[in-house]
Amino acid sequence: MVRALWFAMNALSAHSDCWSAGTRQYTLRNVPESVDHALRERARRRRISLNQATIEVIKQGLGVTAAETSYDDLDDLAGTWCADEAFEQAIRDQDDADAELCR
Repeated sequence: MVRALWFAMNALSAHSDCWSAGTRQYTLRNVPESVDHALRERARRRRISLNQATIEVIKQGLGVTAAETSYDDLDDLAGTWCADEAFEQAIRDQDDADAELCR
């Protein structure tokens, strides 16, 4: 009985040390194939571990990403274009050559 209590206390102590370090460990089951593929592709593209990619996605999804996060792609902008006639006219105006500047 005393020996069992000693093992239980040591296990609890080790478990508490892990929690106090600020890290948690999860095991995910039944991950859909499409999610697995997307996570692995993200990890490959960014040259990070699958674990790091998963943590990034979870943090992003929960809105707890750090302000210093930088991206090297334009994925967040894809599909967000809104038609703006004033902008389109400004671009057309730039396409016209100024005769004074072209002499």
